[in-house]
Amino acid sequence: MGLFVEDLLNFSHLLDKEIEFLLTKEHLSNILNGLEIELSESFIAISGKKRGFLGSKKFEVRLAPLENSVKKEAETGRQILCFKALTPSSLKFLPDSFEKIGENVCLDIMPAVSQTGLYQSIPQKLRPKLTISRYRLSDSLKVYFKFEK
Repeated sequence: MGLFVEDLLNFSHLLDKEIEFLLTKEHLSNILNGLEIELSESFIAISGKKRGFLGSKKFEVRLAPLENSVKKEAETGRQILCFKALTPSSLKFLPDSFEKIGENVCLDIMPAVSQTGLYQSIPQKLRPKLTISRYRLSDSLKVYFKFEK
């Protein structure tokens, strides 16, 4: 769903609409330091090589979506997605962009969203009013936002 000039002129039209941002493997790989990403309907697989003292070691972390696991941190402006770790022993290999909370991990998705053309088309004054509402996995990561009052 796109934004229309009429909607931008009348902000009240936007309050009821949900905007879908389609994030590809490339968007996610850019914010995860070039790690390989595999997306499916039931999990995200993140793989790469961790360099060690005696060589490199391959790793793979699988993350599953959690119900009601999105939030916006008002003071920092971070929009966070949380996932359940299916391979908790591999969490130590995840980059610092992930916040680890027990066997769950959270990721600020705004760096990836800000790379999309749709986000660039939203006026600067309206961008802070975007609030994440949900997400869905498929062959891409679909993140849904609403405008807050």
